[in-house]
Amino acid sequence: MRIFTPLLLIALMAFNPLSAEGTREVAPNGSIVINGNTTTDIAALHINHPNYNNFAAFNGTDPQSRLYIHVVDPSTECLYLGFNWAHNNVTSPDPPRINFQYQIKDPNGNIVFGPVTVTPIEANIQTWAQGFTGPMQINGPSGYNATQVTSTMLKSQGWTGKGDYYIEFRDDENNDLLIDFWDITVADCSSPSPMPKTGRIWSYNWSFFAINDFNFPNRPFNGAFYVCAPDPDEEHSSFVTKIDFNQSGFRPAAFNVAFNSFGSFNTGNVNEDRKSVMNTNATQAEYAIFLNDPIDICGTATVGEISIQGVSRCNEGDYCIKFTTTKAGQVDLLLDFDGPDNMYTPGTADRVISKTVIADEVGKPTCIPWDGLDGLGNPLPENVGTQIPITLAFAQGIYHFPIYDAELMTNGFMIASIRPAAAVSLLFYDDSNISVSSLSGEPATQLTGCMPPCHRWTNYTMPNTPGFGNLHTINSWWFSQLIIRQDVFFLPAFYTCAIEGPNRFCSGGTSELSINPVVSPAGAESPQIFSTNWSGPGIVGDVTGSSITINEGGTYSVTTRWITNLGDTCETSCEYEVTVDPPKEDEIDTLIVQGETIEINGETFSEGGTFIQNLTTGEGCDSVLTINIIMLSTVIHYDMNDCESNMDYGTHMDYSEFI
Repeated sequence: MRIFTPLLLIALMAFNPLSAEGTREVAPNGSIVINGNTTTDIAALHINHPNYNNFAAFNGTDPQSRLYIHVVDPSTECLYLGFNWAHNNVTSPDPPRINFQYQIKDPNGNIVFGPVTVTPIEANIQTWAQGFTGPMQINGPSGYNATQVTSTMLKSQGWTGKGDYYIEFRDDENNDLLIDFWDITVADCSSPSPMPKTGRIWSYNWSFFAINDFNFPNRPFNGAFYVCAPDPDEEHSSFVTKIDFNQSGFRPAAFNVAFNSFGSFNTGNVNEDRKSVMNTNATQAEYAIFLNDPIDICGTATVGEISIQGVSRCNEGDYCIKFTTTKAGQVDLLLDFDGPDNMYTPGTADRVISKTVIADEVGKPTCIPWDGLDGLGNPLPENVGTQIPITLAFAQGIYHFPIYDAELMTNGFMIASIRPAAAVSLLFYDDSNISVSSLSGEPATQLTGCMPPCHRWTNYTMPNTPGFGNLHTINSWWFSQLIIRQDVFFLPAFYTCAIEGPNRFCSGGTSELSINPVVSPAGAESPQIFSTNWSGPGIVGDVTGSSITINEGGTYSVTTRWITNLGDTCETSCEYEVTVDPPKEDEIDTLIVQGETIEINGETFSEGGTFIQNLTTGEGCDSVLTINIIMLSTVIHYDMNDCESNMDYGTHMDYSEFI
């Protein structure tokens, strides 16, 4: 069985200014109870498992899966190393012990130390207390007797500047393995009394195992991490946040821990990327993760500010929510139509739209596009009194924590902004794609933010059955800095295009068309029009006025440009079809009997011949009428009384059928 240090000694060590990096940070408690068994925290290094990114594997090729050791000055700094014996994953308080090897490479990939073989008997850390205390060379006899990697060794392959060395592990058969207690301490060794340099041990993608010594999944992970979220505006500056799982009820067994700026996916669709995902390992590493505040690596970022400029639009469904920030970051827009109560309520008229502000947009008025629909898909009433309640949340230091296959998180973890200092951040999540209930009583979607500890799940049944966290990727996110600004705006005005004028005119003449832009909503103050441009086949004179003269038929178009209340340029265009009526030409053929007259269009004719009348149509166009008159001098009379009708049709002596 394991040997545990008496609790009194553990309590005394808590008051000593000890320095170590490893077990001290990821397994901080010297006394916890699991299933009635008093034990210590254990957060074993989980080495070379393919399902967990082959973390810290011998000759591993993936830089994101390496365990890095940052050295600022190889000429003055050294390393102190200590490791417990290794074992495989078994459900036992006393698993079989195995040998393992490790080596250290410089930033160029050259081996500067090792390989060193560690056997169960020769392991220089045998207990939690030794790993927690750190090297005896720094912290005295209660610590472990560290293996030292000197500055001479660090420089042995030619590397002389600052950089990230890395350590690799393997067992005799190159399988995955677990190392329960461990320590890697960087120190300034230029004087007889080594000075520890914490915040130097890091990885993009740590792999740990809260071991199954008292059945699965009962052992908690109580460690903490420091994460650097880079400031896009300032090279080498970061927002540093501490994520603390102590007493969180986080019981994951084996897991990777990774942080990024986007969530489960990185498609560019902020609202979708940050959602939790079923049946998929969607953990993607981006940020460097440390065991202590990396003061020698990550500088302190500068806090920015946001101001709301207002709301404008170019047409009914083309809104611009305009703002300005002094730094890059993320802006979340809440259109608070359900209330307003300053919070997002899923399934209501509330709507949330997010945008990432990049470095090129800093200090410039920037738009969040909006289609004018509320959260239920309804357009706003087109009324001059319609209000738009806006909340803009400007966030810097964006942290997403997607975790896969985490069986339980019964209490929730804590977060704290270390540099720059800030109040406790709210925690956000969107589990709407997870069909299984968390059974925590918390809402499935939290876009307004909850005060940590929150985002809990207690729904777990068995290893191969999806619970809530088991076999899914659950994402949470928060911000190092969060500034909220609110305002209410009335519906902004915009123009629609309309052309007025005759749609027909007479050939040889001219006509006039005018633009009559209509402002919406009715009664709103009209925006300033700064240009009008006409086009078409027969414009006479100026094409930039509010009206034009035309002498040809065809399609005429006009584009009007105006300035919104926020200084944006908008335009509206429309077309108008005009037809030209040519002179009308008609012809009449008629007969008159000699001595008689005929009147056509007020003119009397008494003799035969061809006559021309020049008239005007109802539209005012020319009309030419040709009249052909034939004069009859003899009249012939026909008497039908001498005809016999055809009696086959049932008629007799009936002449009505003759015309």
